[in-house]
Amino acid sequence: MKHLRAIVRRLEPEQELEDPRETFYFREHKLFLDIASGQRPRFTTLPALLAKLVGQPSSTKNKVAMAAFFCLASVLSNDRSKALLAYRLKTGHRSTLGFVKEIIGWRVPLQS
Repeated sequence: MKHLRAIVRRLEPEQELEDPRETFYFREHKLFLDIASGQRPRFTTLPALLAKLVGQPSSTKNKVAMAAFFCLASVLSNDRSKALLAYRLKTGHRSTLGFVKEIIGWRVPLQS
């Protein structure tokens, strides 16, 4: 980052790089790491993450869904939070119903 900052200062002296730890991406992935490692996210994590979410180039619908995920993942039990995280990071189709099923822990029995 020091090298990149030096380049930016030389090419665009009026520009300043944001501290990477203050970005939405970093804060979101820090929450994911806390959940995945079994730690309860710190009390200050959620408000700072939600503040960064507001400035993201996403639709209001997407921002509301992400805010709901962040809030629930921060307050639910670690098992439920991990299930929500797995659902959030999976590829393919995700739905509100699927999200709710993950919150309550409802599973479809496996067919043999």
